[in-house]
Amino acid sequence: MRLVFMSLICLSLSSPTVLSPIPAQSASENAAAGIAGHWLDTGDASIVLIAPCGQTFCGRLVAFKGDQNARDALNPKGSLKDRPVCGLEVLSDLSVRAENEWGGGRLYDPETGESYSATARLDEDRLNVRAFIGTEIFGETLVWSRVAAPAAPCTTSE
Repeated sequence: MRLVFMSLICLSLSSPTVLSPIPAQSASENAAAGIAGHWLDTGDASIVLIAPCGQTFCGRLVAFKGDQNARDALNPKGSLKDRPVCGLEVLSDLSVRAENEWGGGRLYDPETGESYSATARLDEDRLNVRAFIGTEIFGETLVWSRVAAPAAPCTTSE
């Protein structure tokens, strides 16, 4: 399985976006926030905002390197291929399993059009997102870092 979430997006050479880990708040405030907040992905290429979505948590792409007008062209569902990557829900249905652990979720990689089962474990300012097909043992762990809200979030005209 090739899964380096959003790390290979073509970089825009005309106006590169710099995404770097910046502590969003103190460690005690982060612990109280739980999984909610802004997270920089493993490849430092995108920021996902995780927030409650009903009884579960979901995450939307709010900043990324590359073409800010990119579309979800590799989505296997033809009707979704033209939707913007900006604001795209890439993490969904995470429900609380135990303290600092969530499970039952889905992770979508717009770079490949692939979806994976997902779990997450919070370790201070790191979120270990486990993406897998079938059973967790055959998956890959992505380590995301908590960051401040992006100074220049992506925007879409749609």
